[in-house]
Amino acid sequence: MRKLKLSPKKLTAHQQAALVRLSSLDNYSYLHMNDGKAHLFPATLAQYESQLPTFIRIHRRHLINLDYVQEAVKTNSRQAHVTMLSGEKLPIAKRRITDVIPQLNLALSSRCWQTRQD
Repeated sequence: MRKLKLSPKKLTAHQQAALVRLSSLDNYSYLHMNDGKAHLFPATLAQYESQLPTFIRIHRRHLINLDYVQEAVKTNSRQAHVTMLSGEKLPIAKRRITDVIPQLNLALSSRCWQTRQD
């Protein structure tokens, strides 16, 4: 069995494309892949964030790949979430809503999808 190498500084373009999202657990990160597997690595989200320009930080615990976003829903000025193509719903932090929603709108509109505001 080959060991998966996904350190923040050595991610290949192919590995980045297969990476759906990252979630944090203290000073560790779970890398959630498009095959449904999750890998735990001893690096913070901040370390990955600087190396992944197509990803966006939506919460202190979540860094997502814009290519895997299905929709962004803003229910009110203090609540919003992102639905991933897998169906997972991830919260958007209150303080990030005003910055994140426009970025998600731009990414989704470029793929001819729309965000919904309830």
